[in-house]
Amino acid sequence: MDATKSSADSHPLIRFRKASQALYSTQALGEVLTRIIDELCSALGAQAASVALVDQESGENILYATGPVAEAISGLRIPPGKGIIGWAIAQGRSLLANDVVADDRFWPDVDGYSGFQTRAVLCAPLFSGEQVIGALEVLNKRQGVFTSEDLNFLEAFGAVAAPAIENARRFHEEQQRRREADALRLAWEALTTPRDLEALFDVILDQLAQLIQYRSASILLVTEEGGLELGASRDIGDMQVATRVVGKLGLDAKIHAMVETRQPLLIQDTHTDVRWQHFAPFSYIRSWIGAPLLIKGHLIGTLNVDHDQPGYYTEDHARLVTSFAHQAAIAIENSRLYAATREATLKLAEQAQRIVTVHETSRALLFGLELDQAALHKLVNRIVELTQARYGVLDILAENSQPHLFIAVGLTESEVADLDLRSLEHSILDGLSSKREVIRSTEFIGVAETWRSLPSDILNSFLGVAVHARGRTLGRLLLAGKSGESPFSS
Repeated sequence: MDATKSSADSHPLIRFRKASQALYSTQALGEVLTRIIDELCSALGAQAASVALVDQESGENILYATGPVAEAISGLRIPPGKGIIGWAIAQGRSLLANDVVADDRFWPDVDGYSGFQTRAVLCAPLFSGEQVIGALEVLNKRQGVFTSEDLNFLEAFGAVAAPAIENARRFHEEQQRRREADALRLAWEALTTPRDLEALFDVILDQLAQLIQYRSASILLVTEEGGLELGASRDIGDMQVATRVVGKLGLDAKIHAMVETRQPLLIQDTHTDVRWQHFAPFSYIRSWIGAPLLIKGHLIGTLNVDHDQPGYYTEDHARLVTSFAHQAAIAIENSRLYAATREATLKLAEQAQRIVTVHETSRALLFGLELDQAALHKLVNRIVELTQARYGVLDILAENSQPHLFIAVGLTESEVADLDLRSLEHSILDGLSSKREVIRSTEFIGVAETWRSLPSDILNSFLGVAVHARGRTLGRLLLAGKSGESPFSS
């Protein structure tokens, strides 16, 4: 009874039905390919099997395998027409070879990658309509040799396997698009939170890592002079070295191509692509994607990812990185606008405070019965704070135009005592009147001699303003030593 059952199970039609049924119990591409390989090995008594699928964008044949050689060759990209499997795909024909050493179509490099020793091969192309989408390959029959009956089985099984693969591919692509859409949505939510540019760069690189695997990544920004600078990076190594390398990219072919075309660039193998410019610190890079950062068609930088495995990135990866780069560019522009708005708001608040101070001072001057020295000192001190000056002097003149009251802020008593007020009047104060209300540091002569006892930074930025009413000069307000790089403004 057992012998009869075993004989029935080994009948080609029974084997074919069982192998075929196993393919449609799942829609996951990886599981479908695994079941194809397992069923082929079982039905044909082979040591190993593999599936090659054509990358429609590059034309390469991508190999999938299971078992001990899977890690070594799964994902391996075989050039079009290369090897027995490449020949079967290119010709659209099946092949039986029980002695591959004698067949010049055999490509031993794959055995070199895996350590497997191929002796005999069955290979049949996979068709979707009239288009070849890949091939099935079975290696080394455990007992005896492959026969024409085995080849017929493989061809028939391929006719069933091809639709299963196409269905699983479509399901995989749909699931992948959904995952990408969800990831891009989450990334956009993270990018739209207002933050400064440095913090935003960290978020961009974090979210990018959720979308795509990379060995290292970088953000290059276009400078005002039209060059490039390193905005941020992740796992790129020595930042000083990276910055120097970026400085040399002005004529780099790949960057130039993105600048000219405003399109993403995919380099699948840096060792064979002439557009890649080699730099020793980045010799680990074998596959690379660069996506332009565009705002209304204007290039503001590039977003770049790389991998140490050649052929790792595909056009699908490039499309995904480009979609994310569009989001990142908007976030960068918003961050810059946010910073500009925040700065403008601070300036408006400062101006508003100045207006309040002027108003309060005006009330004190108009309605106060007397302005004593303490009140004037408080007034000058407030003006020094608002203008970011280090020193301030208010000189109130008496009726005979001689100094009557002298209020100084930021100067020591000895520095005030050392001031030559007569020379000060002739060199600076006398230049201010009702007809000339403002004098700047570049407009007076001899100030070094007049202010020889004061700190040198008082001469770097100077502002004098006339205090007058009804055509009559009441005094002069002097400010000096403004902090920061900017001089006193209008």
